[in-house]
Amino acid sequence: MVSYLLLSGLVVLYCAVVAIRRVYFSPLSKFPGPTIAALTTWYAAYHDIVRGGQCTFVIEGMHRRYGPVVRIMPDVLQVNDPAFVDQLYAPQSSSHRRDKAWTVLNFFQTHYASISTGPQDLHRPRRAAMGRFFSQQKRFAQTETPFAINPALQAATKDVIQNYALGKGVKCLDQEDFNAAFFAAWQSWRPCAGEMGVMASSV
Repeated sequence: MVSYLLLSGLVVLYCAVVAIRRVYFSPLSKFPGPTIAALTTWYAAYHDIVRGGQCTFVIEGMHRRYGPVVRIMPDVLQVNDPAFVDQLYAPQSSSHRRDKAWTVLNFFQTHYASISTGPQDLHRPRRAAMGRFFSQQKRFAQTETPFAINPALQAATKDVIQNYALGKGVKCLDQEDFNAAFFAAWQSWRPCAGEMGVMASSV
C-alpha cells in the first residue's frame, strides 16, 4: 500500500515539475499562447483527433488573439508573419541552416532514413548518396503524350515549399510520373496524421 502511495506521489510530483518547467522556465515560456498548450501536446491532439482536424483553425484564432508568434505546444511555436519567413526558413545560401525539428522527425519512428535525419551535416551526405537515383529521366515536354495537370501541380507545389522551407530535397517535377508513389502514400497516411502525432510527441 505504501509503495503505491509513494509511486503515485512521485508521478504527481514529476507531472508538477514538468508543468512548472514548461510554463515558467522553458525557453519558449516568453511567447504568448494558451497555458494548456504550453503544458501538453494533447491540446492540439484534441482538436485534431476528437474535433476532426480543427487544430489549424484553433491556431488561427490564437494568432488573432495573441499576435503573429504563438506557442501551440510545449516545444513548438507557430509564426504567421511574412516579414519573418526569410529569417525562419534560411535560404540555401545561408550559413545559418537549421536542423529539422525533432517534433516532426519523431513521426517517422526512425532516424536512419534521409527524410528523418535531423542534423543538417548528416542529412546532406545521406541525401546526396541517393541523388543519382532521382535525377531527371524524361520530360513530358519532349513527348506528345498528354497527361493530367493535377499531378504536375501537386509536384510543383511540393517542390516549391520543400525548396523554400528545407533548402533541398527530391524534386517531384524531375520524375517522369511526378513522384506519384509519394503522393499516394501521403493521401493514405493523411487521415491518421493526428493519431501519429500524438504517439510521436511527448505528453
